[in-house]
Amino acid sequence: MLDCSKNWYTFLVVLLALFGCITAAPSNYRRPTRVGLVCCESVSKAIIPQHIKLTAYKRQNALKPCVEAVIFFTQNEKYCSDPTARWISKKMKDRRPTRVALVCCESVSKAIIPQHIKLTAYKRQNALKPCLEAVIFFTENEKYCSDPTARWISKKMKGLKELTD
Repeated sequence: MLDCSKNWYTFLVVLLALFGCITAAPSNYRRPTRVGLVCCESVSKAIIPQHIKLTAYKRQNALKPCVEAVIFFTQNEKYCSDPTARWISKKMKDRRPTRVALVCCESVSKAIIPQHIKLTAYKRQNALKPCLEAVIFFTENEKYCSDPTARWISKKMKGLKELTD
């Protein structure tokens, strides 16, 4: 004769184990890392004091969420200045323009970008703090930071336009 309580117990253990496997699986899935935009979202007309040692500047175009700005750089900071402020042109004459990227990957992912995401271009990023070495893939609205050592990278780059600074 069958022992129903023993079969019920075995069924419950198997069911719980199966449930545990199913719920644990999604936590291992790693999504591609989206790019954080490093840009000025607001500006100031305030004069940057003379004692602050500026090293370079960059003009930034308005492309949401970024606003039109002149970004002045020190060794460790950036100052978002209003390009219409009167003092701007004098400060710009005293320094050299820089080619600081407005897009910066501070983290990267080896996760494969799914096929349904339509990539339009890519850009190689060098490691200049706080940015890491990366391949940035672009869609119409998004940017993805990918680890350049990931095996699938070269395959994804084929047929895409390479953007340069």
